[in-house]
Amino acid sequence: MAAAVLCRRCLQHVIREKLGISKHNLHEEIAEAIKKPELTKNTQEALDHIRKIGNWGAHPSVDQANTIIDVTPEEADYCLDVLELLFEDLYVRPQTTAAMAAKLKAKK
Repeated sequence: MAAAVLCRRCLQHVIREKLGISKHNLHEEIAEAIKKPELTKNTQEALDHIRKIGNWGAHPSVDQANTIIDVTPEEADYCLDVLELLFEDLYVRPQTTAAMAAKLKAKK
């Protein structure tokens, strides 16, 4: 559960610091983030999953059978995978593209 909560916190930090979005809550921040062209469709579709799964870890919730919802190891791994998508979109891909552009420019 801690991994899911930390993924949620990391997501919010990246949205605020890298995308410059700061709203009343993470749900609103994600709604703005998914409009950004820097994010691939897969990343856009998955961001809110981190929020939902992280909420289960941070706030005791119950399902329809009145059973506490726990975060499974599979869900925690999924959150990490989604963060990797986000990092790829915002950190890795821009650097890779810039490096290739510099190589092409130097080759002229």
